[in-house]
Amino acid sequence: MPGIDRSYKPRIWRCEECRAILGIVLRDSDRCRRLWVLRVQRQADDLALLAAEQSIFDSAESVHHDLLWRVMDMDSGCIGCDFCGSSQTWYPTIEILRECIQRLRGDAGLKEFDRLMRSEKA
Repeated sequence: MPGIDRSYKPRIWRCEECRAILGIVLRDSDRCRRLWVLRVQRQADDLALLAAEQSIFDSAESVHHDLLWRVMDMDSGCIGCDFCGSSQTWYPTIEILRECIQRLRGDAGLKEFDRLMRSEKA
């Protein structure tokens, strides 16, 4: 798995219902934004989490996660909120889609994907 891009400021990912903090969005060294889910979800007003930016990076890169966890090769899915019980869905970003297509179909598949994306916008 690629390392963490420390130039990208971590972003909070919240529950849409109660605004609890469910995870942190970071960017890896391949420039793909990925979700790291908090082991213990935080109340909406607990912003001290972001003040510890260095510990977020260290935890994301650690084998023994104490703050965050991420399921390898899972780039989308539902996360349940411990506070209100609602579910939030993390969707793959365009970077993740491109990475998967490149891995599975190579450069030719990536060119075809880009062509289809351009035709959708037109």
